Amino acid sequence: ASSSADLLEKARRDDGDEKPDMFNAALGFDVTALPLTAKLLNEIAEREEIESKAAKSYFHRDRPWIVDASIKTCVPVKPGPAATSYPSGHTSLGFAMGVVLASVVPEKSQAILARASEFGEHRLVCGMHFRSDIVAGQEFGTALALDLMQKPEFKAAMDAARAELRAAHRID
Repeated sequence: ASSSADLLEKARRDDGDEKPDMFNAALGFDVTALPLTAKLLNEIAEREEIESKAAKSYFHRDRPWIVDASIKTCVPVKPGPAATSYPSGHTSLGFAMGVVLASVVPEKSQAILARASEFGEHRLVCGMHFRSDIVAGQEFGTALALDLMQKPEFKAAMDAARAELRAAHRID
C-alpha cells in the first residue's frame, strides 16, 4: 500500500518527465538505450506535442487552480492565465506512446497500458487537470497512435523497433 505522500511524489516526478523512459519500469529495461525504439517514441512525442498544442489552443480551457483557487498543485505554477487544460498533453503522450509500444511488445501490453493510465491519473493527483481532460487525453493519444500506425513509414519504424527489442531483450 502506498501512502498519499508516495503518490504525490510519483505524480510530481511524472509531471517533469514527458519522455519515453516513463515506460522503463513497465518494460523491465531502459527503452532509451535502444536507438531505433527511442527514435520511434521520440517521433510520437514530437507529433503529439504539435497536435496537443493545437487542441489546447482550440478548447482554451482554464486549468483547475484558475477555476478554483483552493486547488493545490504538486509543482509550482506560473502566475497568470493557464488556458491549456483540455486535453491533458501528458495523458495524450502517455497513451500515444503506450498504444504503439503495446503493439510493438504485446506480451507487455497490460503493464504498458497500465503505466500510461497511471501517468494520466497522476495529472489529477497533481491538480493539473480535470477528469475530463484526462479522458480526452486518453482518447486523443489513442487516436493519434492509431493514425500513425496506418502510415507505411511509421509501420516500418515500428518493425525496426520490434526487431531491435527482440534482439536486445530476447522477447518472443
